[in-house]
Amino acid sequence: TFFDPLIAAIHAVDVGGPKPLDKVAVLGAGPIGLLIAQLVKVYGAIRTFITDVAAENVTIAKRVGVDYPLNLSASAKSLRDLVMEKTNGEGVDLAFNTVGTSASILESLTILKKGGTLVLMATKEDELRFPSLLLSGERTIRTSSNAMYTDFPRVIELVSAGRVQVEPLITHRFGLSDAIRAFETACNKDKTGAVKIIIDCQ
Repeated sequence: TFFDPLIAAIHAVDVGGPKPLDKVAVLGAGPIGLLIAQLVKVYGAIRTFITDVAAENVTIAKRVGVDYPLNLSASAKSLRDLVMEKTNGEGVDLAFNTVGTSASILESLTILKKGGTLVLMATKEDELRFPSLLLSGERTIRTSSNAMYTDFPRVIELVSAGRVQVEPLITHRFGLSDAIRAFETACNKDKTGAVKIIIDCQ
């Protein structure tokens, strides 16, 4: 089901605390990133950005209503270029990083406006270095992981009310007898274009 990634996404959004008319960027258009990009619009975000290196993920981002999806593999433009162009040089109020690499975290900080917040969803063992000036102007880094079981009723309401789309994220479906093939497909996303895989246990 989608409840696990959706609960993780809604918890991250709660940590970030989006406000109406915020401009929000999401680095990484996997299932959780795509759900975050939709959830912030429920909270009133006026402009959303998302990046990925997989064309299929960027296509899905367009389908679920992200304003500015960016395919990093096919564009000469960086996320910072796009954000600054579309925000008159101010940057975003809120950024969510689902990638976790040092380079992506650094880029996340460079697109934050003064008073902006970065929410880290994934981290690596790499040592992280960045100019402390990137935290000036009351910029904040927060972290989010896993979910709160108490959020189950909220995500059920969001899906049943149609406020969050999950069907466009499903790229593959398998029966239980094909579970091994389903995992092989998930482990080879570069070749299969998999975003979210459903195994039907019935």
